[in-house]
Amino acid sequence: MSPQSANQNETPLPKNILDPVLMVYRSTGIGIFGVLMRWGGMPLEKIALFLNSSQVTGKNQFRQSIQLTFADGALAPYRVVGRTSIAAWFFQYSVMGMAFQFFDRALSEAFGVRPMYYGKELMDDPSIVTSSANEDIGTKTRFAVKT
Repeated sequence: MSPQSANQNETPLPKNILDPVLMVYRSTGIGIFGVLMRWGGMPLEKIALFLNSSQVTGKNQFRQSIQLTFADGALAPYRVVGRTSIAAWFFQYSVMGMAFQFFDRALSEAFGVRPMYYGKELMDDPSIVTSSANEDIGTKTRFAVKT
């Protein structure tokens, strides 16, 4: 039994509804993850901005940029983050995730290969796959390019 069919047996939803729902679910998670990572990395962004500016000169530019970043306190880098930043980051990462998944599914269908593994499929044993998934990808690609 393939990992994909095992996932489909767990839900009463048909495949044409399940795939878009999972795509939206994953894209939302990617968007939330992107917001958290960008927010968490805000001090690094501010340090990089100061390093690339004319506000630091001479020796110890890295130390100068760190001092400028935290001049107004430990939370100073986070004060520039507003609702629009959060919305922009969320849409940036979620739309990117949605586009990747869409094109992964479309190209996999066009070339007759399995799409990327997602979710629980990442933890399944790769030796337990259907026979069509075991075909050589080079053979499938050469066939698709020739036709």
